[in-house]
Amino acid sequence: MKAYIIQPKYDEYKSYLVKNEELSREHYSSTRCKGQALDWPEPLEIIADEEDSGIPEADIGLLSVGSLVFTEGVYIELRNEALKYGQLLPLKYGKRTLWLWNVTNVCNALNIEKSELNSFGGVTKPVLNASTVNENMVFKLREDNYTGIYCNDTFRNLVEHNKFSGIEFEELDVDHG
Repeated sequence: MKAYIIQPKYDEYKSYLVKNEELSREHYSSTRCKGQALDWPEPLEIIADEEDSGIPEADIGLLSVGSLVFTEGVYIELRNEALKYGQLLPLKYGKRTLWLWNVTNVCNALNIEKSELNSFGGVTKPVLNASTVNENMVFKLREDNYTGIYCNDTFRNLVEHNKFSGIEFEELDVDHG
């Protein structure tokens, strides 16, 4: 099975911002999706990034690094699978409800010996272990500070079968040894 890092298409589709950062800091544990469950008192209000005026909305978008935003259609189609690997937290976007997918499935999938790391300890070229990739449709890595969202063919096929827009899949090396 192949492995991928999920990349939002920043230049082609809208990104989202928290409407009131100060309120967010006061009332929400965090909006950063770092591989742990978040506890929110109510839906977080978001807006489209004003720099993205005139750009279409994607089915799967971005709020912050390490998270994905689902439209209603994606939520309906992927909800059951998404909940196996993380949380779906409601977002208030005008009169609509969108969903923040906080992936909390953190796996020991990185083959440290075969991966390339930078001088700060970050991962510049991940090589993933095949057995972990096969067992986990979507996951994060501790070694990249939980910023990347990784997946296997199963998730890619779900997205492509439903023709969801907004993300692309960068294939990674997998160690089958």
